[in-house]
Formats: sequence, structure tokens, C-alpha cells
Amino acid sequence: MTRTTRLVAVAVALALLTGCTANPTTPSEPTGGASADGTSSALPTRASSELADWATALDDRDDYSARWVAVGDSISEGMGASTVDSRWIDLTLDGLRERYPTDDVPGGVGYRPAAFAVAPPASTWARWASSSEGSVSASSRTADLGYRSVTLGAGATTTYPFTGTDLDLWWSSGRGTFSYTVDDGDAVEVDTRDSMATSGISSVTGLDAGAHTVTIHAETPVDIEGLTAFDGDRDRGITLFDSSRSGATARTFTADLPGYLDSIAATKPDLVTITLGANDAFSRTPDQFEDDYRTLIDGLQSLDDPPSVMLMGEFVPGTNLTEGLAGDASEYDAVVQRLADETGSAYIDLADALPADGVASLLSADGVHPNDAGQRVIADYVLDQLSVR
Repeated sequence: MTRTTRLVAVAVALALLTGCTANPTTPSEPTGGASADGTSSALPTRASSELADWATALDDRDDYSARWVAVGDSISEGMGASTVDSRWIDLTLDGLRERYPTDDVPGGVGYRPAAFAVAPPASTWARWASSSEGSVSASSRTADLGYRSVTLGAGATTTYPFTGTDLDLWWSSGRGTFSYTVDDGDAVEVDTRDSMATSGISSVTGLDAGAHTVTIHAETPVDIEGLTAFDGDRDRGITLFDSSRSGATARTFTADLPGYLDSIAATKPDLVTITLGANDAFSRTPDQFEDDYRTLIDGLQSLDDPPSVMLMGEFVPGTNLTEGLAGDASEYDAVVQRLADETGSAYIDLADALPADGVASLLSADGVHPNDAGQRVIADYVLDQLSVR
């Protein structure tokens, strides 16, 4: 049963704030109220319809998990951040959990790919496996959450650390066989050729809270897509699924749209944020970009249980994203805003978060990607946009 069919709509009001402060007030769970004459002080806004599914999910997080999928390019994947945990998407997740706590649910890191696509010197954590033996290589051929799988050759072994009570191991079907072991437990055999789906998920539940490792051994060549680590939040709380890829364009996700939508549907999303455009602008005209972007949004909205969608403008004045484009940066910004209006999606602009004056201090050496301070500023801003008012 989907969230839409099992939940009664909750009357909530959302407000998209304009502007941001690097020192926000202490997070607290916003609540509605009534004025002296008994009328509600939480009046509906345009955003209340655009983000209604997300608002309902947050309200119902004690009984069902609220699931956010972050689609995007290097701005979302976290290029420029010094560690994976200091990315704005992870910081926003932390803030959401502070504002909307769930009893006895710390929450895990959510879905992370088998290998990230970020690159040094801006970021040095592309591979997060703690050890590997044999042929282990990053691959972008699979329409997983961000096209960031890892191919293990026959006999190869790789180990990932994770913290939590549950784990989902995502793999591509039709390739071969592998086994996985959690800590010192028994090996579990997986034959990926038994599945007719575009991807498969092997689940581990009931682990003691704390640090663990999962070791994957390939008997024949296989593709491992990623891992979702839960810490009490498999069915409650708020979970993040990272579906970004450095260098991505809208066409990255529409090249195999059915396969990608299968991966998205497996997350059961309540919210999808999309941060794209910068890479498109170097190779696609504004009209071509609009066609690609619209195809992606239409695909998300065609899911059996479509999520709320928020589009994010990423052309920030003062960054090195204005030269060598196939069109003017303002034209690409206009495309995103127009698509938000025409598809009923929410819209925010990162230019409202990063100040026109002094933005250089919030960027890494390349003048494009936010450094740790910039990641924090974006996280504070996006947190306010995703908070129920």
C-alpha cells in the first residue's frame, strides 16, 4: 500500500523563505497554531500544494519513514566538501532530524553509492571502501542512483564500514554471483541472474546498534550499486538517498529513463530535489536543456506514487559558472523556474543562500564548488525550505 493511499491528507502549511543566515536559530519542530479569533495561523501557501507529500511524510514520520532523494551534479554530490559527512545534503538531513525528531530513532546515513564521482583536489573521498583485493573499478554503465556502481571481477573482494541496525545492499541483476558477510557472520550467496528487475536489494536486519562492516566477494564479475545504512530508520524517521553524480547533466538521468526510474521507485520517495543545469549549460542550448529536464520531471511524476519535487537553481553570481556556456546563464535559470511553474514543482535558488558579496570565501579553490563553510550555508537555507511551517 502506498503512502498516498494509506494516509489521510494532513493540513499543513509550508513557506519557502527568501534568504538565509549562516547562523540560524536553534532548530525546533515548527507547529501550527490559532489566532485569538480561533482561525488558523498556518495559512496555506503555494508551497503547501507543491510539497504536500513531503509535508505529510514529515508529519507521519513516527509510523512511516519520510524519504528524500537528492538528484543532482557535483553541487549535490559534495565536491568541495572536505568529508562526505560535511556535504550540504548530509548536513540538511541532520538538521531535519533535529527539527523533526523520532523517538528512539537516531537515523543512519542512508543510501550512498559504491563509489563517489567526486575528484581531488576538491574532494578526496571518492572511494570509501575500507579495503579491496583484486579487480575493483568504478563504473557508470548502470542506471542506479547516480550511475556510480563498482564492478568486481571474479575473485575480487571489497569491504565497506557502516553504522546502524540494518543494511540494504544494492546490486545489478543479470551479471553473476557473489556472497556477502556482515562482521563475522555467515556468508550469504546471491545469484543476480535470478532477478528479472533492473536492480536488486539484499537486506540485513536486526543488527546491534553500532559499527559494522560488510564484505563482498565476487565469484564471477558483478556490479555493486551502493549501500543504504539504517539506524532505526528503516520504517520510521527521515532517510536520505544520494542520487547525484559529479559532472551529471539532465541527460545523464534520462539516457536510460526506465532503468533510472526503477531505481528511484525502489526508494519509495516522498521528496525528490533536483540540482542540475551547470554542466548542461556547457553542452546543451537552453531549449535542449529544457527538453531534457522536462523529461526527467515528467518521469518522476509518472511514478505510481509520485513524490513532491523541488527544483534548485544553481547559477550563483560570483562563481565561475558564467563563461563558456552554450547560452546565457540567466536563460538556464529561467528554464528551471518555468519548469517549476509548469510542472507544479517547488523552486528555490541557491543564489538566495550564497551572498553576492563575499561568496568567494564560501567556495573551494576552483571558484565553483562550496567549501565546508559554503556547504553549511546551503544546508541551513535548504533546511528552512523543507521545514513545515
